[in-house]
Amino acid sequence: MTTTRPTRNRPRKAGRSAAALDQNGQKGPEVQSDTPLAYMLAIVRDPTADPRRRDRMAKAAAQYCHPRAVEPGKKARRAEAAKDALADFNDDLGWRRRR
Repeated sequence: MTTTRPTRNRPRKAGRSAAALDQNGQKGPEVQSDTPLAYMLAIVRDPTADPRRRDRMAKAAAQYCHPRAVEPGKKARRAEAAKDALADFNDDLGWRRRR
């Protein structure tokens, strides 16, 4: 006895259209750009989208829109401390920095 594949004798579906339904059965937003960031932002701005979905897309898009604040590293802190120490030393001697 042979088994047939479930897709046999059925026409293949064409690619997804812009108005295709997603996994949750919701209509996707119409996006002018092909970038993933534009798609995520379109979902965030869509008032009819599920709030949980909008939250997930906002979290995913945030890393591309708002870079993390980076504290200065060890070398930068040492360089700043040396610069301050030199300025204090020059002030003690009464020297002025030429521009």
